[in-house]
Amino acid sequence: GSTTGGSTTGGSTTGGSTTGGSTTGGSTTGGTPPDPGGPIDVAAAFATYVAAWGYEDRLGDWVTANPSAGLLEPAGGDCRDDDPAAWPGALELLSGSGDRDCNGIDNVADFQFGSYLWDQPSPPRITRMGEHFVLAATATRFGDAQISNNVGQALFFDLTGGTIEPVFERTWKPDVPNHALQQTLDVFVDPTPEDRDGDGIVDPGMWFATTYTVVGVGSVYLYGSELRLDSPSGQVIAGAAVYNSVDGSYDVESLEIALDPDGEPYLLACGEDVLHAFRGLQTPPTDPELEDLTSNLGGVCVFEGEPYNVGLTQLAPLIRCGASGCQEYTLEGLGTLALLPGPVTADAWDAGDYHDGAQILRDAGGVVLRDLGSARDYDLFTGETVLSADAMLYDDQIFGVAVLDVGGVPTVRLVHGVHPALVELDLPYAHPGLPDAEPREVSLYVDADRVAVAVSGYDPSGTDDQDTVGWVFLGH
Repeated sequence: GSTTGGSTTGGSTTGGSTTGGSTTGGSTTGGTPPDPGGPIDVAAAFATYVAAWGYEDRLGDWVTANPSAGLLEPAGGDCRDDDPAAWPGALELLSGSGDRDCNGIDNVADFQFGSYLWDQPSPPRITRMGEHFVLAATATRFGDAQISNNVGQALFFDLTGGTIEPVFERTWKPDVPNHALQQTLDVFVDPTPEDRDGDGIVDPGMWFATTYTVVGVGSVYLYGSELRLDSPSGQVIAGAAVYNSVDGSYDVESLEIALDPDGEPYLLACGEDVLHAFRGLQTPPTDPELEDLTSNLGGVCVFEGEPYNVGLTQLAPLIRCGASGCQEYTLEGLGTLALLPGPVTADAWDAGDYHDGAQILRDAGGVVLRDLGSARDYDLFTGETVLSADAMLYDDQIFGVAVLDVGGVPTVRLVHGVHPALVELDLPYAHPGLPDAEPREVSLYVDADRVAVAVSGYDPSGTDDQDTVGWVFLGH
């Protein structure tokens, strides 16, 4: 039953009359309870919710009573009056719950976009840092109340609440007028955060990487930045930022961050016949740098694991792919960096990424999720025309998301389950104010109870400021 303004739409209720939103002969919940952000005791939540509202007088008492009680305003469209876990905006579950968020589709939630302006966003990255999900992207123009150019931005979502809108934003690459971003991005969350400000509470942090050119300068800059938050306040603790340039212009096809044994970020960018790497975010950079302009090397490079130490030598394994196939390489050294070639492989990947202990590799036949811990490959989206994809293992479950070309229509598809018996769900991607925006690049992150998906959308006509980035959260 849908509750609007305190009355139940649809007339009388069999088994009792309906007056002011209260149903005699059966309980009706018509408001919007807070999303608990995880498993709940349904019976206890239902009893608490009914008692808290006081249905007979809730509308009349709203102005004076409810703000101090912290209750949410009654909302229309409640689709399941018998279930307190179902209400407009509730966390939708991937299976077994029916339609919890009242959007009319079982197990599928709508993308949210906020009120942000985006122009030419990079592929987004979504992850978890401390108690927040973080969605990062760069953009030629970005803003809400204030517009910035050529920035890197991070949107933070509160895990304890509904996670529909960001609770705050932070800039990790500042607005510099003569920078031209290359729509590249990678992120890495600090797995062992420390207390940086001496207040006795660890301060979560993460690293970002992007590339850009400078107007009038014939170089490509590989840029790394650290963003760390003070735990109690959410304010930014000053982090390092540094860039390193290659003398010559090239289009970056792959960008990676890994973390070395010393806790230093390792940045790697590749383009056709160019590999560009450096380690650490000291300012100015004092750690080893490598600019390798070897010919006949492809533009796709993907870490094969975290860098590791052998004695006094550090090794960072990677694969590099081009039109003729893939080859293994190792970045070696601490005092200096050297690129050591390894064996040619039978693979021929068109795109790839490394995060959370796995490689996500794509070719014309679909996607492979390669678990580097077990050395096992999982085929996803086989036979589909995959425009972009991301995937992740959590326990024995596989989660994957892709933008597919389905009859000429870019479509966001999510798969989940125990391989190979995966459930497929299409996620509707529709910005209410930008009907022409089509999904382009995807990112996914999974924690103990939620699946987070971020997707960039582009106006196919190329009109300025008509692009977007959307996000959706689902329970599992």
